[in-house]
Amino acid sequence: MRQVYFGIWLLLFVTAFSCGSKGGEKIASFGDEVLYENDIRILLGKENYTDTERDEIIASWIASKLYDSFWDSLPEDIQHKIDLRTKEYKASMIAFEWENRWIENRLDTVVLEEEMMRFYQDNIQDFLLNDFIVKLLYVKVPDMAPDTDVLRQMYLLKKPADTAKITQYANQYASSFYFNKENWISFEDFVKELPVEFLDVERFVTNKTKQVFEENSFMYFINIFDYRLKNTPSPFTYEKERIRSRIILNRKLELRNDAQLFFENKLKQHDEIQYFIP
Repeated sequence: MRQVYFGIWLLLFVTAFSCGSKGGEKIASFGDEVLYENDIRILLGKENYTDTERDEIIASWIASKLYDSFWDSLPEDIQHKIDLRTKEYKASMIAFEWENRWIENRLDTVVLEEEMMRFYQDNIQDFLLNDFIVKLLYVKVPDMAPDTDVLRQMYLLKKPADTAKITQYANQYASSFYFNKENWISFEDFVKELPVEFLDVERFVTNKTKQVFEENSFMYFINIFDYRLKNTPSPFTYEKERIRSRIILNRKLELRNDAQLFFENKLKQHDEIQYFIP
């Protein structure tokens, strides 16, 4: 794997960084050639980098300079092949970066609720659940916490005032607490919090179980008040972020196609192109 990374860095240096960009401190030199701090930032595409990342680039840069010194020892036809391949690779990098800039300058990232709902309805088979999802109340407290007998009544949420009371209690005494009337969560992810296994998950969920149990000096309070079954359509609210991401991805694909059509039209209109073949 290290050889692959080395080859990538080497090709980047040969095509794009034969000379330093003279930004920031000097990092290394090879004869009259200098590698600058800014070169590393540009190659990595970020301001901050690790010592390992820096050292890998320095090693590849030095290697690229040593290989440069072998240039005159190569036959002329090999030199010509390298020149062609280097220009080809440079062109592919330009195409990649140009298309990305084309998309960034034109991409509308605002996705209205109505558009997401239409997408959801038109692609409902793509949004079938792989797991049970639930809305629930969950409280974990030490078994020595005060007023757990009161908590046994509050967690059932039979009275409107219980919501505020249990939140206040949990903020004071709970080791873990979750309660959100609007958000769906994966039941499979939730049970990872618990020190027990449910032998009949479907029954546990569909019965809207309200249960208290003790384990390892803790008390666990679970109140499931809504659920959705596996292999049924996932609720729109549960999928909104995924829907938004897919709509934006589709927009990006359309813009990339537009960029390619623009390029093809430019190619057809270019009057400097000539062909010398029958």
